[in-house]
Amino acid sequence: MAVFASASVGNMLFNFENRYRCKDGSYRWLLWSAMLDPERQLIYASGHDITERKHDEELLRQSEELIRRILKSNHDCIKVLDLAGRVIYMNDRGLSLMEVDDPSTVANSQWIEIWQGSARASARTAFSIASAGGVERFEGYCATSKGKPKWWEVIVSPILAADGQVSQILSVSRDITERKQMEAALRQNESQLRLFVQHAPAGVAMFDRDMRYLVASNRWIDNYNLPSRDLVGRSLYDIFPELPQRWKDIHQRCLAGESESCQEDLFPRADGSIDWIRWEIHPWYTDNDEVGGIIIFSEVITDRKIA
Repeated sequence: MAVFASASVGNMLFNFENRYRCKDGSYRWLLWSAMLDPERQLIYASGHDITERKHDEELLRQSEELIRRILKSNHDCIKVLDLAGRVIYMNDRGLSLMEVDDPSTVANSQWIEIWQGSARASARTAFSIASAGGVERFEGYCATSKGKPKWWEVIVSPILAADGQVSQILSVSRDITERKQMEAALRQNESQLRLFVQHAPAGVAMFDRDMRYLVASNRWIDNYNLPSRDLVGRSLYDIFPELPQRWKDIHQRCLAGESESCQEDLFPRADGSIDWIRWEIHPWYTDNDEVGGIIIFSEVITDRKIA
């Protein structure tokens, strides 16, 4: 009706799309090109079936809507880069994570240059790999626009055009600052624990569930005349092959969550001599409240027994 109204005011050529119901009840879209012949009061029209194109357009619209919703709901910092490495898009969550108040301040900025320290070289390598069609991951430090320190886990991948060629680069960065801080705190705690254990006045050793050494105090090493202070990863049973089976049974009970405390017993040495020792054994637990291994406290009391 709109086309006929347009023709009545003097327009001679016009194009329009409309939908027709077919005999079987389905619908098809037609694209019309029409020309008005006012002298003969005729319209010459040619219709082209564009149903498949309309279907593809609808799929594209749905895909774009899906992408828009994904980007809006995603909790990562998502950037799209051109092949020169310039930022041409950043999602709202990314702007928030990077504390960017004005998106224009990051538009066309060089993505590689935002990384600091060794992360810049990692970013440059990742960009090169993605530009060649590959996918690369790295972890790096990048402060926000307001200087807040943050660590990121980054995946860099190519965006392909219809011809299969790389047209843009996608960077997805996840804020792992809290994890990095926890790892740093854990490393500090482990360092302090090792320092404490190594210099403890008693014989102390920690083992994993396979009875491999995690750490041993200097007094432990001296008490048992161990030839090396590099015990980490070695099995207690390999170092002391003559260990009584009943001691191994005690270890297994401790690995099941029990403790054995304040026991005095004879300890066979590799050279055939025997010492008296006083010991206690306790399980140690992981963050998941599972037994990660055992810790043994021991003291050689042979001189006291002789006295």
